[in-house]
Formats: sequence, C-alpha cells, structure tokens
Amino acid sequence: MKQIHILFAENDRTEGKGGMSPVAFFTNKHDAKTVKNDPRYYKEYGVMGTNSSSDYQIREGILYENAGEFFKAKEDKRREIALSKLNDEDKKVLGL
Repeated sequence: MKQIHILFAENDRTEGKGGMSPVAFFTNKHDAKTVKNDPRYYKEYGVMGTNSSSDYQIREGILYENAGEFFKAKEDKRREIALSKLNDEDKKVLGL
C-alpha cells in the first residue's frame, strides 16, 4: 500500500466549466506541483493554455498492491473505529 498524489485537469479547456479527469499519478506531491507549473503541462491541460490554480487539483489516493491488501486496510480501519469507541476500562476488560 502506497500513498500517491493524482494530478487532475479540467475536461473543458475552453471555459473551465467541465468536470476534472486524472492526468498523472505521482509518489510525491512536489513532483505533481512541478509538472502542474511547467509550461509543457499547462499549455496542453490548462484552460485556454494558462496556468490558473482553478485549472487543476492534486488529490491524495492509495495505491494497493492487490485485492487482499485493499480488504485488509478496510478491516483495519473498521477495527480502529470500533476500538476508538471503547473507554480504557472496556479495553482492560477485553485484554486490549
């Protein structure tokens, strides 16, 4: 399991009124920002070829190696939430 950063661009590059689609995936946020600020990127993906902050988004995501890793992460998160609802006395009784 690895955290990634996804660079999204406007679908409507004339007025910027459309949705956004992923363009590239990075292992660190710095590289995503570097690409976004490069003229080779925004001349192709920016609205009207400009470098506007509203023309892109960088979102975080998780890249899983396989289906088992995905389901284990979901189970671990569910367990974490359930344990957070217990007070110290309850945890002691359960041997946690």
